[in-house]
Amino acid sequence: MKSICRVIIAATCLVGAAAAQANEFELRSVHLVIPAGPGGAFGTFAQVLSKFLTKQLPGNPTIIPQYMSGAGGIRASNYMANTAPSDGSVLYLMHESAVTYQLLYPDRVAYDARKFIPLGTVSSLNSVLLVRHDAPATELAGFKLKQDILGSTGRGSYQFVVPTLMNKFQGTKFTLIPGFAGTNDIILALERGEVHGMLASLLAIQTLRPDWAGGEGIAKIVFQMGDRADPAIPSIPLLTTLATSEKERAVYAFLSLERTLGRSLVAPPGTPEDRVKVLQSAVAAVLSDPEFQASCIEQKIPLISGTPSDLQATIDRAFATSQDVIATARQYMSDK
Repeated sequence: MKSICRVIIAATCLVGAAAAQANEFELRSVHLVIPAGPGGAFGTFAQVLSKFLTKQLPGNPTIIPQYMSGAGGIRASNYMANTAPSDGSVLYLMHESAVTYQLLYPDRVAYDARKFIPLGTVSSLNSVLLVRHDAPATELAGFKLKQDILGSTGRGSYQFVVPTLMNKFQGTKFTLIPGFAGTNDIILALERGEVHGMLASLLAIQTLRPDWAGGEGIAKIVFQMGDRADPAIPSIPLLTTLATSEKERAVYAFLSLERTLGRSLVAPPGTPEDRVKVLQSAVAAVLSDPEFQASCIEQKIPLISGTPSDLQATIDRAFATSQDVIATARQYMSDK
């Protein structure tokens, strides 16, 4: 609720300055770049956001989704940094890994996330570790004594990296099975007993298996990843609080930044300041709109929102991470 209040205050502060520029900034259409294919969580966010954003932008432009999947968001991020027009006609529902991936693999990207212009965060998206109730171990102490098998999409995924880091730092005995096509496939494998658990976004679990998110069904939530506890599961501990050393906590905090960035909106580098103010005001107005909030509730979208300054602070915090922490994370995120 505090985050929504901050957004309302930001909208009030921005509206006066934005109104003065609105008449000079009207577009028939605005492209919303989405770093994924149609459908899924990105698609759901884009559809709900577009419906309300068009009402708040000058001229009520049509919002055109521009799906741009590929390379874990790198293709879309590169496009926004190097090709997208910087006149306010193209916005980016930024991939949550854009910042951390740049820090981990600077030679693989052609963008600088620090140059994207923050418009606001629609929602941070915490992730959770789920294990079956009948798994060999169902809590941290047990994970150090018995072997749980966890499914993941690949070696570079946080689903693989986080348990691997826990094995290194805490002596847990997780066995990782990479190669699943996606979250749905791992869920099915968990239900069949082929794996004991998985890491997944809380939103995906709330959408696909709401009984698990509510503490019922065949699986339980052990911990969550994010800057702060999700309001839906306030008593579930954060991964950072389970760390046994400062270095371990710092690595988990770095990886958790992706969850904090969640679904955030940015504009391309070089967008004029007057248009940025209009865009920021429009996004703030959307996030504080009761109808938008009700629509998010209906779509089971969490609203842990943030202002442009909140978003910038998260990006700055990522770039302040020590090279030692980044190197440790990189070692276990290798896809080779």
